[in-house]
Amino acid sequence: MRSKIFTIAKQMKLDKHTGEEQHRYADIQGTIFMPTTTPRQKVSQVKLFGGSYVEVVLVGDTFDDSFVEAMKYCLQEDRTFVHPFDDPLVVAGQGTVGLEILNDLEELADFVFAGIGGGGLVAGIGTYVKGVSPATKIIGVEPSGAPSMKAALDLYRDRIAGKNVVCVISGGNNDIDRMQEIKERSLLHAA
Repeated sequence: MRSKIFTIAKQMKLDKHTGEEQHRYADIQGTIFMPTTTPRQKVSQVKLFGGSYVEVVLVGDTFDDSFVEAMKYCLQEDRTFVHPFDDPLVVAGQGTVGLEILNDLEELADFVFAGIGGGGLVAGIGTYVKGVSPATKIIGVEPSGAPSMKAALDLYRDRIAGKNVVCVISGGNNDIDRMQEIKERSLLHAA
């Protein structure tokens, strides 16, 4: 049996309510701080989903820089800070991706590969998936110039051959125009 590799692009699930969309549905104004290095596509998606309810502030070169500015803003404006990944409720929300993955599979996954980034997505997916399927291996990958998923699949090639494998590609750092190429490359490892 060939490995099944499912590629889930969170930003393409437009029917789901993203964090940015929640501002609109809850009728709450929000200010979202991101580094100036944030890909244009991610900034565009935040603005699209947030609409007039969200102001995007691009500041600093790194997450840490924008985090410092966001905290200053919250103190000055008496606002509540919602951490993008280091918060138990955010992690629990990310666990719904694990629920969707398992709901889409005919059999439980042997491996789930997911990008680490801030850790919230993989923590949520891992918590849910391991709770339902303790035997499933959760493998975190992090880009080093972007080829980390390929490197992880190469490293696990022998162990995942013939297994039910899930690869999670998430966030605004993935170029939607390249999604077909990403899917095709992931399927090269299915043999």
